[in-house]
Amino acid sequence: MRPTGATLQGCVVCVDDLTHLQREQMYSLLEAYFANVTRAGFEEDLAEKSWVCTVVDPGSDRIHGFSTLMRFEVRMDGEPVTVLFSGDTIVDRSYWGQQVMHRVMGRHMLTLAEETPEARTFWLLLSSGYKTYRFLPAFFVEFFPRYDAPTPFDMRRLTDTFADTKFGSQYHKEAGVVRFERPAPLRPGVAEIDNRRMRNPHIAFFLRANPRHAAGDELVCIAELTRPNLTRAAHRMIGISGPPRHLRT
Repeated sequence: MRPTGATLQGCVVCVDDLTHLQREQMYSLLEAYFANVTRAGFEEDLAEKSWVCTVVDPGSDRIHGFSTLMRFEVRMDGEPVTVLFSGDTIVDRSYWGQQVMHRVMGRHMLTLAEETPEARTFWLLLSSGYKTYRFLPAFFVEFFPRYDAPTPFDMRRLTDTFADTKFGSQYHKEAGVVRFERPAPLRPGVAEIDNRRMRNPHIAFFLRANPRHAAGDELVCIAELTRPNLTRAAHRMIGISGPPRHLRT
């Protein structure tokens, strides 16, 4: 049960600045919601990242949610394209109703995108659960793949290039999924899809696109990080309006 009056606060931490205690809290949280995780695998994933978006109880400084983030660049038709990839991500069930994680991640990623206006910037998102996939229709006008439109050729090229660059042979192009050599599926009870949820067309599409999600298959998704591509809900959540280009997290 959520502690009475507990409201989390979000912040962005450089990976190199994480304390031993923070790493312990993050791994404990990850292990509680994902099967087949190891401390060595967690540390390996963390080592390639640059930032961690955290949500913290300000009274105890305990981390109750986090998402790791890295940036890399590819070239398409001679032009640079920036990719922001979010890795391990989880929020404690007691705080699922709060939007703090979405806010801190959204602000940080948009800030990073607007720091390099000479290059298009995309969010590369892996979804092994429908709750993660639902971020896309909630916060982006255009994203792929989606139920109501085929993926255009140029977006498919970008998706394949991003996934090939990051995951190599673990990316299965025909299926559009990443199958890790050591998958870490969500534990039972975290994100089951029942008949009621199947009435949502986005969730029904996710199940069709990633039928092996319960085994740990990750659907590869992309969305361009620009202000016009954010929904009104995203604008309200992040707290942006007007033309200023940079945001503080």
